[in-house]
Amino acid sequence: MTAAARALGTNTATVSRRIDRLTEAAGEPIFLRDNTQWRATDMGRELAQIAVRIEDRISRAATETMEQQKTQILRIKANEATLKAKLVQTITSFPQNYHNLNLTLSSRQVSLAYGETDIILTHVAPTEGRIIRK
Repeated sequence: MTAAARALGTNTATVSRRIDRLTEAAGEPIFLRDNTQWRATDMGRELAQIAVRIEDRISRAATETMEQQKTQILRIKANEATLKAKLVQTITSFPQNYHNLNLTLSSRQVSLAYGETDIILTHVAPTEGRIIRK
């Protein structure tokens, strides 16, 4: 009990009360005292396995949530006239619709090949990067 209390950052009375509640809810002993040590019963081991599975599921869900909430970056390069005439008007709703999107617009010279931008809007045929022309 003392080691469990220390590992949980609490006192032995709290651990004891919680074990008593679990024992009562389970309807059978969870731990048996063997001289100076406590040993888990079959029910105690089964509950421990269930707790581990629940903890794993919670951990996976938390990780997935964090990954979904990561800010995504989209960098678009176009000449200044295109940015002003079309994109600026079109993207005003982006922050409301895409909370985790960091959108960067640029009219300076950038390279697809070196990963300086994700999309280049131009009327000239592309000569570098993963070329998609539409």
